[in-house]
Amino acid sequence: MLAPLKNRAILEKEPADGSHPDDAERLKRTQLEAEVSSLRQALRESRAALRRSATQSAQKLIAQANEISRLKALNAYTAKRLTDLESGHAIIELGRKLIELSEANHSLCGAAQRVWCLEKTIRAAHGEYQRLSSERDALALQMHDQPLARQQLT
Repeated sequence: MLAPLKNRAILEKEPADGSHPDDAERLKRTQLEAEVSSLRQALRESRAALRRSATQSAQKLIAQANEISRLKALNAYTAKRLTDLESGHAIIELGRKLIELSEANHSLCGAAQRVWCLEKTIRAAHGEYQRLSSERDALALQMHDQPLARQQLT
């Protein structure tokens, strides 16, 4: 059995304005359908926003993971370099290179000195060549002029 109600209008669902009950139900149904439709649209938009947000978050996570990997590799390289520097191998290698470069510099200085001496010798030889060639030309001219002078005297 049903419990008695103080307000029987609730059970009978009579409209308060006196219109037909089917019209009220249709109006209410239309309002509910419109509300459901707007809620569905809001749900679609919310899902799309969540997808975009998830995609952006995934991209950020991937970028951060790549950055972490890069920084880990840089950290490992720096740690190895620091270990090498602490062990003294780098200083020893630099010393060896310095010795090799010093020897190479010394040999280059010797070669430069030899080049300077050779240039000086070449200049001296060229000067002597010019002096001898001018002396030769003068003697040739003198030899050429003497037979002419003898012929003119006779």
